[in-house]
Parts: sequence; C-alpha cells; structure tokens
Amino acid sequence: MNNNHETCNVTKNNEKMTQLSEKIDEQKHLMEFDLIKGEFSVEDAREILLHMIQKKIEFHEMKIFSNDVRFGKSDDDSINRIEQLRKSKNQINMLLKGAKEAGKTIRINSSTQIELL
Repeated sequence: MNNNHETCNVTKNNEKMTQLSEKIDEQKHLMEFDLIKGEFSVEDAREILLHMIQKKIEFHEMKIFSNDVRFGKSDDDSINRIEQLRKSKNQINMLLKGAKEAGKTIRINSSTQIELL
C-alpha cells in the first residue's frame, strides 16, 4: 500500500513538472530571479558574497579535477573563471573593508537570469 502512495506522489510530481514546463514554454524563454536583495551589515554582506564566490570557485575546481581525471587535460574555461572570481573576491573584500571603516551598511541587489536556449 505504501508503494501505491509513493507511485501516486511520483505521478503528481511528474504532472507538476509537466505543468511548469508548459508554463515556461508559454512564457518568455528568459526568467529572472532575485537571489540576494536587501540591506546588510558589512559582516553579513561579506559572509553572503564571499560564500557564494567560494562555492563558485569550488565548483570550477571540481570541474578541473574531473576533466583531468576523465580526459587527462585541464579545463581552461574553469581556470580562467577561477581567476576572475578571485579578482572579484579581492575587490569585494577591499570595498567591504572601506565600508566598515566608514561605518556604512551594504545594499545588495543580485538577480540571476536564466534563458532557455
């Protein structure tokens, strides 16, 4: 009986995914999401932003490792992206240091656009 309930849930989830997919097809193929929005203390802004950048760096490091193990070659796009992310991280640190010294708070508006190709 539990198996039937699970099958029913899977069917319902599949129907919801199909409905979502149909809605996306009906809409523009570009959607935007506000991921970070608000005013933050310097410490909270640092935690949010640097954590996000660090996760992106780790993602690309794993891509490099995976590419090396599977194909015996590096992933130049990921290497370049890590370099860009590290530069951004340094710039953000400098900006936040100045904000802290000036007693400022931080407003962050970060949206992500997803385009269906």
